[in-house]
Amino acid sequence: MNEWNKGRLLFFDKHNLGYPYNLIHPHKQAAVKHLVDNRPDWVTHIFIFGSSVHTWHMPWKDLDVYLVGTQEVLTSAESKSIRYQDLKYDFLYCQDLQDILEYKEEINHVRGDVVREGVMVYGRH
Repeated sequence: MNEWNKGRLLFFDKHNLGYPYNLIHPHKQAAVKHLVDNRPDWVTHIFIFGSSVHTWHMPWKDLDVYLVGTQEVLTSAESKSIRYQDLKYDFLYCQDLQDILEYKEEINHVRGDVVREGVMVYGRH
């Protein structure tokens, strides 16, 4: 995880959550911690990308999340348990980390964006 997150922006640690949450904009740090703490067992990696990892993020923006694991979608119960307050989410899925890495050179694909700027907040070893 440390190697993946090398060179990412460092934000004010509003909730004293430490690494890797200090790589997420302060408006979303608590929500990301909640998501990681309540992740489904099938999830092997969680990436946060989009505005939540940039200085121009605003509180009303959604949280862009890429989930890697054996399922292609959250169940209703899983979705309910990982959501934080009334925050809006944009979930994307793939089954293997290699599925994301294949797009590292693609500038017009969301998986390429995840490789270039996404923050890994959870990675199962």
